[in-house]
Amino acid sequence: MTAKPTKRLMFSEAHCHSLVDIVLRYKNIVECKRTDAVTWKQKAAAWEKIAELYNSATTEPRTADQLGCKFDNLKKEVRKYEAHRRQNLLRTGGDADERNLKKAVIMLYEKIKSIIGLSVHGLQPSVGDSDDASFENKEEVASVCMDESNKNTENVHEEDVDLASMSIVLNEGDSFDKI
Repeated sequence: MTAKPTKRLMFSEAHCHSLVDIVLRYKNIVECKRTDAVTWKQKAAAWEKIAELYNSATTEPRTADQLGCKFDNLKKEVRKYEAHRRQNLLRTGGDADERNLKKAVIMLYEKIKSIIGLSVHGLQPSVGDSDDASFENKEEVASVCMDESNKNTENVHEEDVDLASMSIVLNEGDSFDKI
């Protein structure tokens, strides 16, 4: 009979912070999106180095696979937190996130957001888009929308119009004499 592996202790906040700090040093390798054999070997070597550095600083040794899994879980938590926060901002009468998180956890999330970047924030909405929650009040949204609609009609001068590229559409019964 094989012996069951002993259950590991949970990661404390301090251990999570130290893991993220170490991963931050190797983020260019660990978060690289390339998927060739050389990159996979570099990632495996980087995770082994991360495990070595992590284990030298803590009393509870972890394998590279365990640390990688924990970091992936932390990234998922950050994405969920940011999605929830964004949904609250876009909700009617939306306000900042209602969840009460410790400052240490928020600092941890900020570090992870700096590592994974675009996968947390997503693409930024264009100015005046209904998904843009950065406006302070509704009057600001209305002024931006009005500015956008007036851009097409203001400051049109005769020399700006290219007559060669224009086409004329005549309705039935119209002639060139009326133009």
